[in-house]
Amino acid sequence: MKVALLITGYMRNWEKHFPNIEKNIIDKYSADVYITSYNYSELYKGSDIIKVDTNEVIKKYQPKNYLFRDKETLPEFKFKDNGLECHGREWSYRILKQWYNIYLALDLFDPEDYDVVIKCRSDFSTKNFNIKSDKNLVIPAWRYHPGPCEPNESYIDYFVHGNGVYIKKYFKLYEKMKELHDNDWGDISFGEILIKSYIDRYIGAEHVAYDYDMDWSMRDESWASEKEKIFPIK
Repeated sequence: MKVALLITGYMRNWEKHFPNIEKNIIDKYSADVYITSYNYSELYKGSDIIKVDTNEVIKKYQPKNYLFRDKETLPEFKFKDNGLECHGREWSYRILKQWYNIYLALDLFDPEDYDVVIKCRSDFSTKNFNIKSDKNLVIPAWRYHPGPCEPNESYIDYFVHGNGVYIKKYFKLYEKMKELHDNDWGDISFGEILIKSYIDRYIGAEHVAYDYDMDWSMRDESWASEKEKIFPIK
């Protein structure tokens, strides 16, 4: 089974989470690594910008191909009046940049060259992750209530795996953001709802399977299984 791992987004806290990703994904599945990111990062929204030692990242991850941009450039996007942007224009731009960054991964490799492709963030650790090679797209099931949205109207957008054909479609969300926005088919300021709107309309919810066993932690936060006790899904 030929497996690829795409690391995308800011390289925040990557040093802390790298041993987990190396053990539970890269070494476990002999995965080829690709990275699309920046040579700077922020720990959280509004924090100071810090420089990333990309040479050290490359040394540790040993990616087959990578892109570290020095600026979050984005093609011009024309917003419609009174479009769906419940979190405001600033978050719309953040989500646009997020998905454009993922879209650029298609210049690094072709997902269809792999049996399975995994996408995750650098500030992510996991437990009980096992590839489901017979599924098209596999998304972790919400283990705790996601807060401003309901579990049944959203998907986790920071981790996914699936076969190369469907992951390639997943990576192409950026191509449809204007159409989703112009027709009020998706809120481009709300990542978890946007990805569900895209998949349901352009890929098909029938191609999504949930991973109910996987546990995860991001940044310096507690494990999802611990959050489940505080923010249960009723």
